[in-house]
Order: sequence, then C-alpha cells, then structure tokens
Amino acid sequence: MGMRFRRMANSQSAGLGLLVTDHGMALAQITPGLAEGDDNKHWYWQPQPLLHNGLDVAALSQARQRSGFQGRSLAMAIPPAQLLTYQFASDSRLHPHQLHASVKAQLQKVLPWPLAETVWDCQITPAVSTAPATQPAHRPAWLNQALQAQPSHTIDVLAVPRAWALACEDACQQAGLQLRRLEPAWQARQRWQTYVQQHTDVGARTGSPAEWALSEEEDAVLWGLALGAVSA
Repeated sequence: MGMRFRRMANSQSAGLGLLVTDHGMALAQITPGLAEGDDNKHWYWQPQPLLHNGLDVAALSQARQRSGFQGRSLAMAIPPAQLLTYQFASDSRLHPHQLHASVKAQLQKVLPWPLAETVWDCQITPAVSTAPATQPAHRPAWLNQALQAQPSHTIDVLAVPRAWALACEDACQQAGLQLRRLEPAWQARQRWQTYVQQHTDVGARTGSPAEWALSEEEDAVLWGLALGAVSA
C-alpha cells in the first residue's frame, strides 16, 4: 500500500531507496542479480541540513552524484508529518466501484483538506462471516435474516497532500531520478525483514548505524525502499 507513479524505469534496473531525516539523507542502491539473493547492494549517507517537509533538489542531486549510483528508479519514505492514516468499515456486499465511492465519501469527512487535493491509497481486509451455514427452522425469518447479515470489510487508508507528492516527484526529476513509489516507513521495513528471512546470505552493511546517523529500524526502512523501487 502506497503511492505509485506511472513514469517508471525498467523493473530490472537498479533501484534506489531514499530516506530523509533531520540530520541528512541516506541513499541505498540494489541491482537485481542473476541468481536469487545475488543482488548488489550499496549505500551512501550525506549529512547536512535539509528542508523539513520537502526535498532539497540541490542536496538530492549532490547525493546522487557523490554516491556514484547509476539507478534512476527511486522509492521514498513518507515523512510522518505528511502522512495521514485512517481505518474504515464498509459493507462487504458492495461492488468494487461502490466500495471505492464509499471510501471516498468517508475519507472526505475526515480529511483536513479537500479530497481533490489528496493522493490516497487503501488496502482492504475481506470480511469473514461467522454466521452458521444453516439456521434452525423454528427461528423467525427476521432473526435468520439478521444473523445472516454480511459483516463489514476493514479498509486501511493512507493519504498525503497532493501538492507535496507532486513536489517530491518534480524534485526527483530535476535530480535526474524517477520517483516510483511513496510509502510509509513501516511498509518498507516489513519488506526488508521479509527479504532477510528468505535470503540468509544477505550481507550486513559496512559500519554501525550510529556512524551514519541511522538506527537499525531506519536501516531496514532504507533497504526496503530500495527493494520497493525494483519490485514495484
């Protein structure tokens, strides 16, 4: 779940992950290998003050040049200050287009800005019916109908300001990159953790997290983003 952009690079090219912190920016590059788990991984850290809620084009261009990375397809973590999350319930009997309209209607009620100024995505957890397959004949029809009522889908929604998302895409283009994915940090971290579990030969990063201002969790986010740029 995240914001994907249509102007994509080749899926087999090197993927870049970008994580912006209060202390600087980190870039990680993963180039898919010929064999499973044979990916080439490299990272670069650039410590310097950055724009608080946006991308500094000059800093991003400088980081890309100094890193020597050739990849252009990039995934970026959404800063918490820009990310809104919601959880809705919706009738499981709705058709897909009705379900989408239901989410939009609920989202418009809670957003602090107009829906037209929002980029959003959602993930639906299908409803699980707990009603028995058959109902006793002695029950009244109205009670049987109530017991057989369909449960609700659970819908998790992510939303960011459209202006901010477009500004990030524009900054990446100016730096010679293609923004392919915007996603929450927890999703990128889960992707990397899953990858590590499936590939026991994944090499550790050179140096400790403290040496380049990233925690172990942020380190996992960074590599997860790089993977997302390749696999999205």
